[in-house]
Amino acid sequence: MTPEHLKILHLEDSPQDAFLIATLLRQAFPGLELIQVDDREAFLGQLADPDIRIVLSDYALPTYDGIRALAESRQIRPDLPFIFLSGSMGEDLAVECMKIGATDYVLKSSLKRLPAAIHRALGETDLRRTLKEATRVAKVVPWYWDDGDDTWLFGPLAMDVLGYPAELLQTTHGFLKSKIHMEDLLRFGSSFLLARERERMEFDCRILHGDGRWLWTRWTMPRHPAGRHRAARDPGSPDPESAAGDPGHDDRRHHP
Repeated sequence: MTPEHLKILHLEDSPQDAFLIATLLRQAFPGLELIQVDDREAFLGQLADPDIRIVLSDYALPTYDGIRALAESRQIRPDLPFIFLSGSMGEDLAVECMKIGATDYVLKSSLKRLPAAIHRALGETDLRRTLKEATRVAKVVPWYWDDGDDTWLFGPLAMDVLGYPAELLQTTHGFLKSKIHMEDLLRFGSSFLLARERERMEFDCRILHGDGRWLWTRWTMPRHPAGRHRAARDPGSPDPESAAGDPGHDDRRHHP
């Protein structure tokens, strides 16, 4: 998917090469904002702009070089994709650049590869950001299976993360399941069942937050220490025993 607005920082000292690259990228990315610089001072000044989503850099410049630019970029913006553009970079040198943090490299003789390389780099960055968000959420969404009550229990922090009132989650059967992204619904249901047979279970899924945004979440579900093993149940079906439980209990009884 082509982003509606894309801001790229381009470190290049050749006006001719800069023009060719700008022409190619404006055709591939209609919403492109391309910032071209040719020295360290200008590069570092633009690097501080949070709207910059990717760096393109020549390998050799008169007063600066791509390796130093990569090192300083990694120090200041470690998650920012960095693609080398070079007219003479050999394969061995390209591999070494990848080892020290470059996202990709494109030879200037093969510039038609550049749009695809940018798409790939942006996609990988978005995926890493998503996984980091899921990991952050995992710390505050603990779930426990209580075999004694044949139900899942969760604390108030989970409700803070999901954005729904405790009473709604506690009393409305199938409510949470109805908020799971369609593509994740099968994994959501099967993971609850698999967790019944394991001491610990983790899975990721997207959920429609109470404020209307889709949120990646990671569910960490260890077995309740005091639980007793009982047969698994479809996570979308009501449970008469737990539905009749005391609504004032400190833990929230929940059926997805």
